[in-house]
Amino acid sequence: MEYPQDFKGEGESTSGDGQRFLARQGSAKIWAFGHLVMDPRDLDENADPDPMKYELKSATSDYKVAYKVVKPNFFIFSGTDDKGNIVYCKTVKRKIDYLGDPATEVFQTVMILYPAAEQEKYKDYCTYIAGSLK
Repeated sequence: MEYPQDFKGEGESTSGDGQRFLARQGSAKIWAFGHLVMDPRDLDENADPDPMKYELKSATSDYKVAYKVVKPNFFIFSGTDDKGNIVYCKTVKRKIDYLGDPATEVFQTVMILYPAAEQEKYKDYCTYIAGSLK
């Protein structure tokens, strides 16, 4: 993933599935992470069987969503958290070679969270960061 130079990575997570980046000045954060696509009914028997719909519902549960786009292999949403911070998220479903299976489906996500007062500074970062997930 590409990220702006004025952010510093905190190092890969212990599980090896992501990293958090912090703005060197300010309070913006970027998360980049991924996980295997699972049948939602394995997690909740009452869940919608569509993994993309389940992932979107889970990803947006803590936010007031103002904008979203949902396509067969990705979704984007933006909105605010309970403190009024702006959140922008892009999740892509793709196939990777995982443990010798080249058709393993994964979700890869990039999310940026920043104070509304810093919107002018970070608004273009959303497009830049999301564009790095192709």
